[in-house]
Amino acid sequence: MISARAKRLYVITATVTVAVLVLSLSLIAPILSTTEDFSIYNTGWNGTSALAISAYRSGSVVPTLALSSTGSDLTVVNLPLDSFDLDPATSSLIIIGPSKPFTASEGGLVGDFVRNGGRLLLANDFGSGNSLLEAMDATSRFSGHLLMDLAFEKKPEFSVCFDIDRNNNITEGVTAILMNFATTIEAGENTSVIAMSSVASYQDMHENRLRDWNDPLGPFPVIAMEHLGLGQILLFSDPSIFINGMLGQLDNELLANNTMLFIEGGAREVFFDESHRNYLDPVAVSVTTLGQFSDFAKGFMVALIAIVLLTFLTEYPRIAARDIFKRAVWLLRAILNILYRKRDVKGKPKPLTEDELIVAVMERHPEWKRSVLRNILVQAEYHKKGKGW
Repeated sequence: MISARAKRLYVITATVTVAVLVLSLSLIAPILSTTEDFSIYNTGWNGTSALAISAYRSGSVVPTLALSSTGSDLTVVNLPLDSFDLDPATSSLIIIGPSKPFTASEGGLVGDFVRNGGRLLLANDFGSGNSLLEAMDATSRFSGHLLMDLAFEKKPEFSVCFDIDRNNNITEGVTAILMNFATTIEAGENTSVIAMSSVASYQDMHENRLRDWNDPLGPFPVIAMEHLGLGQILLFSDPSIFINGMLGQLDNELLANNTMLFIEGGAREVFFDESHRNYLDPVAVSVTTLGQFSDFAKGFMVALIAIVLLTFLTEYPRIAARDIFKRAVWLLRAILNILYRKRDVKGKPKPLTEDELIVAVMERHPEWKRSVLRNILVQAEYHKKGKGW
């Protein structure tokens, strides 16, 4: 026979075990994070995590990183371009805000990929985008000069683009685009312009934020499509259009969605190149809990499991129910007593004061002395207090 104490111990152990299992229903998963501009691992305002998440939900993203273990630490290694399994017929490549230059071999690889039917999205302002275009023998270039525009929000560096090709799938439904310190595109051969800055724009050649006499006047291409062989290069002169903090501005989000539809067209696999970024803040690996259930739901499940276990394995619920029933009966009786007592008090006559009592007695016994009666009342009051009546 198992003793009552051992039985209680088993019940407590089982309850705690189940509670721990329930509370651990949230999966433990590694989270990659950085504050680097334009990185898909950056969930801040200046990252492109929202764009990557959108592609991930469509099932098109191909991982382009590896985790390297150095003792007790994990480091993120962004895979180089030449390790991507790019298939021109079924793949697309996205490069946003590159800062490290591309090698000739990388340019040849990407150039062959596009010429054979691949799709490339290259968003660049003052980065290393031209080194890739040159190495892949494309004809378009980024000017590298800051675009200033009198059609702006807050200041001329935040140019608003209204001159948009309405018949292009990339800009379908888009009426206005907000840019953030953009440059311009020098369109080459077999290149169609999709969006341009306003006629009041100019290139700040002297980097003084002023309109000098020799600063070229707009409009300038800011979005363009170069056809290279069987494939296409979609050029954006401002990678900030795709960052988290800019997607909610004007029609930027619609433009980003249309762009991803083009990049993912035909159920293509999408590769994000993160290897051409000078990470001042390296990608960090952290472990966090992805809560699938709220704290209230977890607590409710633990309590429910504990009650079920206690009910089937012990007599505690019966004892607790009997105690609750006794307390409820006692409370009910107390409430009824208070109600009836109040009713009786209301029906009784009001108690007489000392003087009223003496007057009533003297009316019945006029021969009694008033002083004696008062002394009797004083003594009675004294004895009542002494006895604790």
